[in-house]
Amino acid sequence: MSYAEKRRQIREAVIQAIAEGKAELETVKANLRKVTIGALFEEEEEIKGIGWAVTDIFDVKQGVTWGGEGCESIYVINETTASTLEPDMVKKTIGGRDLNPWNIKWEKTYVVFPYIASGNRWIRGFQHPSLGDTDALDFSIMISSYERGKSVSEILSYRVAQGVISYPRTASYLIDYYKKLSQRIFEGKNLSDYNKSWYEYHRPREPSIATKPKIVCKRMMKEPTFALDEEGYLPRDSVMSLIPKERFKEVKEELKKVIGDSVNIKDVFNYVLSFLNSDLFAKLLAERRAKKRGGYPIVDERMMRRFLIPIPSLKHAKKIKKILKGDLANIALDEFYTVSEKTQREITQF
Repeated sequence: MSYAEKRRQIREAVIQAIAEGKAELETVKANLRKVTIGALFEEEEEIKGIGWAVTDIFDVKQGVTWGGEGCESIYVINETTASTLEPDMVKKTIGGRDLNPWNIKWEKTYVVFPYIASGNRWIRGFQHPSLGDTDALDFSIMISSYERGKSVSEILSYRVAQGVISYPRTASYLIDYYKKLSQRIFEGKNLSDYNKSWYEYHRPREPSIATKPKIVCKRMMKEPTFALDEEGYLPRDSVMSLIPKERFKEVKEELKKVIGDSVNIKDVFNYVLSFLNSDLFAKLLAERRAKKRGGYPIVDERMMRRFLIPIPSLKHAKKIKKILKGDLANIALDEFYTVSEKTQREITQF
């Protein structure tokens, strides 16, 4: 079915549902239900209370996306294959299936990641000073008359011999998939239309997503699934990273006021994780899930802006000590939101 035909059926289904309450066409079903204007345009008020919105203390970033169907088996590799490539060109990686609440069960997977960190951005690993702005794996440009009429494999061998390929084993690996990678289509465009070289990722993001420690979570989840990454994995696009901002230090300072100077950075993460993996966050997901009629809510910056991490108080000192030890049994976390009854209702009901 063409894109135009799909649009036509969706339009017909919507019109019929408005008129009759529901519609069922060949490939499209539609039902009518009432929602508020605020819910329709997701204009809910931000949570009010005493504490930090998640986005106050974390940058929320999605993992890397290479773009193009059927390329996962090229970029995602096992430990054996990773050992044959240059260490700078491979990274330990996680996807959504590696994540459980509180912990990561890494499946010993790596990604071929042809970039080098430079400040707050990635630069292509096959740029070479002797070539100026030319990428050493850009085969649309000849660096010598010898290359005229040669295959990409022959050109690669020549450039390796000339010393302009910094990572020859990784280059050779990628060349094996040159046709598939160079013909990738993403959102209706060839990768070159995005000013990307044939071997690049569509969205390599920025080096901060591989930082450690950080909190990681599934980008789409029905139940809270947040974990602490102390390894510095490079997340794929099914994972969101919560990267501490400067204000994250405020959480540590407030915890120190309650339980003393023994607080370490892992304690701070565990305090935050206790709320992110709680029934309180589950309520937020349940609301989103209801809107999607059984689908998986997408966890993004907008959702995280609506969830509050409460400021720890002395009256909860004993419970906080238990939380930091991982003992959450019989602890009602909604008690930590010490605000008015009205605001409490806003926090817990979202």
